[in-house]
Amino acid sequence: MKMLLWSVLGLLPLFFAPTPDFYPDAAPAFVQSNYDNGLHWDRTNHDFGDIAQGQPQTAEFVVTNTGSEILLITDVKSSCGCTAAQHDTGPIGAGESTTITATYNAKKPGPFRKTVKVSTNRQDSPIVLTVQGTVIE
Repeated sequence: MKMLLWSVLGLLPLFFAPTPDFYPDAAPAFVQSNYDNGLHWDRTNHDFGDIAQGQPQTAEFVVTNTGSEILLITDVKSSCGCTAAQHDTGPIGAGESTTITATYNAKKPGPFRKTVKVSTNRQDSPIVLTVQGTVIE
């Protein structure tokens, strides 16, 4: 009986351990910082809402070099052929900004969520930009 009591008492902390909801001000570990490595993005997500089928839509994402060294965008890749991304290839000086455009070709009706991964000389993993919405007929 003592063994059962101690087992139950030993397991109680597992049931009452604080959960992430217990710390409402703590950010989850997977949240992408907007200020990583001297970069500031005006946003990383764009919602087109409802868009007409056959009408390509373009979103612009502005990145500002808040560091003291040159920023280089080394690679930009879209998640599929229905999304085209464009960017300037030149160096971005301290305090300067550049725009990355993502154009979604709205051929197929229904909801969509596409990504563009942007790699720079300042970070190990790419920043993920997202465009989403719903194509209507």
